[in-house]
Amino acid sequence: MPKLNRFEWLKAFLQCADLNSSTKAVASALSIQFAKDHTGQLNSSLNTLDEFLAGMSLATIKRCLRQLVELGWLFRTEGRGAGELPPEIRTLT
Repeated sequence: MPKLNRFEWLKAFLQCADLNSSTKAVASALSIQFAKDHTGQLNSSLNTLDEFLAGMSLATIKRCLRQLVELGWLFRTEGRGAGELPPEIRTLT
């Protein structure tokens, strides 16, 4: 996977008219707080995002992540179960 330029990604989705403000807030949190520049991964569990985005419901966060995946901004892989690998959220750069 190519290296992530989180700031270019941030600028691009903030200018995207197809994304609502909640989705942009989730994507901003991912790019600013959770992005790994050297791997391109945005490693964050839903619980961690929920804690970081205080005031936003977990249902809204899930809906925003689905929209980002559906529109091609993210690629998401599920974990293998409790206690094993957490879900990964990655950009498609």
